[in-house]
Amino acid sequence: SLSEGIIEIANIAKLNGYLILSNGNYIWDLENEKLSTIGYSLSNDIVIEFFKLAQKIKRQFNICYSDGTCKNIYFGNDINSDIKDPNFYLIGPTIYKFDEAHSIDELIKKEVMHVSIKAETDLIKKCYQELKKFEEKQIAQVSNVLDVYIEAEAFGVSKWSGAQYLQNKLGISNENSYAFGDSKNDIILLSNIGNSICMGNGETEVKNISKYVIGDNNSDAISDFLYKLIDNEK
Repeated sequence: SLSEGIIEIANIAKLNGYLILSNGNYIWDLENEKLSTIGYSLSNDIVIEFFKLAQKIKRQFNICYSDGTCKNIYFGNDINSDIKDPNFYLIGPTIYKFDEAHSIDELIKKEVMHVSIKAETDLIKKCYQELKKFEEKQIAQVSNVLDVYIEAEAFGVSKWSGAQYLQNKLGISNENSYAFGDSKNDIILLSNIGNSICMGNGETEVKNISKYVIGDNNSDAISDFLYKLIDNEK
């Protein structure tokens, strides 16, 4: 989301195009500093169930709204002492200054686009068993991300829908589109994009549906791939 330092990273990388945020819910125009909300809102029933489950397991709850703002709430005592699973700290920013929320009612006053729970692997797997019913009923897109996140968007919203939006806006064919991914919430995107690339330390299921598998995401594998692509075009 916009609150997770992604714009700062984009500026360091000197990008001047667009960012697809929150699994296809938003498009950020870097040049004009403008947010477009292209996803659909989640039903309050889904938001409430995620909230109550995060409360029950005493872990992190994240919620994003139609205006691009987000809140991050932690129901445990202290994140540093509560969580010993090293995988928890490997992906996404670890938020140490959390927002307060005394009830779910105050969190659903605005239109909600995205919710997620972040916790240890064993807890996330249990949460997924409870929450995947929304996907089975085609109410929401529910993903288990690298076994430390479970997240939901409205059904039909994905990174692929965000990519399609930009393809249409910029006149880019699917044949000339490339996407990189490593986890289960990338599967819809990589299954549909013209050229799919999985990172070497990505999940097996993602590797199996990708056209290319390259080095891991702790190296220069993506830039190496792109430079090679440019050289081949020349």
